[in-house]
Amino acid sequence: AILNSSELKELMHILLVFGNFINTGGFAGNAVGFKLALLSKIHEIKSNKPRMTMMHVLVESIEKNRPELLHFYKKFHKLGEVAKIDNAENEKELTELKKVIEKVEKRMSKLDKKTVEKFADIFKEAGEFCKNAKKGIDEINGLETQYIKFFVLDKKNYSLQDCFKVMSIFCEKFESAITENKKRKEQEERLAKRKAEMAKRAETLPRMKKGGNSLQNQPQEECIVDNLLSEIRGGLKLRKAKSYAGDANNKLGRKTSIKANNQESVEKWKKTKIALPADSEQHVNGGAAKAVDLSEVHIIPDSIT
Repeated sequence: AILNSSELKELMHILLVFGNFINTGGFAGNAVGFKLALLSKIHEIKSNKPRMTMMHVLVESIEKNRPELLHFYKKFHKLGEVAKIDNAENEKELTELKKVIEKVEKRMSKLDKKTVEKFADIFKEAGEFCKNAKKGIDEINGLETQYIKFFVLDKKNYSLQDCFKVMSIFCEKFESAITENKKRKEQEERLAKRKAEMAKRAETLPRMKKGGNSLQNQPQEECIVDNLLSEIRGGLKLRKAKSYAGDANNKLGRKTSIKANNQESVEKWKKTKIALPADSEQHVNGGAAKAVDLSEVHIIPDSIT
């Protein structure tokens, strides 16, 4: 599928154009190709934007200009499983299995014919299994030669398993970049909307101040914090907290003034004289007691006497 994929070939060409653009003016510019290992490192090349790599830029460019190439990776969803197969290790295990079967056959040949006939079918199935396994290994070796020629690789340093690992990483990171770009785009849209709302509020605040509008004239949908800030900027006077020391001093002052007033009242009372009716003085002087009518008693202040 990889060798016959026209989408993958076009994607490789776009990557080559990207690399030549980045390396313009340098020794690596105007290249005619790149190494296969670069596909597994594109997500590590950082962009000038935060949390963006060359993979994100590549995905964004393909989404705008060639959207039909965006989901090419869906054809290679089994690459991760295939990359786990080590053909060289399989070939070694098959060789050891053949040796074990040959040893068992030699031992069985020394037994009687009936016992040999019982295990004849088992050895036949084991032989067919080894032939089919050897055929599959040879096919994989042939594919390995084709992939090495296609990607212009060195057979000593690369195997078919290495090719599949690199392609699997590239497809996985490409798919992740699509999801991350989508999330970042949604965040940027929300941020732009929020900035537009803040700019609109900033424009309406000066008009409200000129018109003498207060917090009550603002829409109820506005944030409470924004309303409070606008009132503070407009000159809202906040109530000061009461001081406990001041309250104590006020109470002490009240007690002192009440005590002084009581002392003044006592002094004035001492200086006042009581005037009795004329009849009462005669009886008091004569020694005979008589009840005094309180309505006829008058208090004469000392200032008058």
